[in-house]
Amino acid sequence: MRLKRLYVLFVAMCAVACADVKALMSLSAALQSHYHMEAHVHLKNRSHLTITFPTESIEALKLDSAGRAGFARDVAGFAKGHYQQSAQLEDVSIAFTSEAKFAGAEITRTETPYTFRAGELP
Repeated sequence: MRLKRLYVLFVAMCAVACADVKALMSLSAALQSHYHMEAHVHLKNRSHLTITFPTESIEALKLDSAGRAGFARDVAGFAKGHYQQSAQLEDVSIAFTSEAKFAGAEITRTETPYTFRAGELP
């Protein structure tokens, strides 16, 4: 009987995890389709959403610091509006990263992310 309860609990946990993964994949596809650049989506504790873009893609837009902040706010609002479980979000962060390979090592540099409280976003 105890084994049956553990199995049911395990199946329920897998179903929740699969729903999260499906929602994140859908959001990632929507971001890439809308902004025409690679976007990496990460969810921490089911309430902190982080979206990362390669710095090279953002540099191609030729935005100044105010333009980057506006772009980040736009992306955060888009993400909140297109994430199926947005009611659970506390905040959305937008970050820009660059990667380099040197002597067999991969080095990733991430700029300080723009973070927006979910309640501040449309």
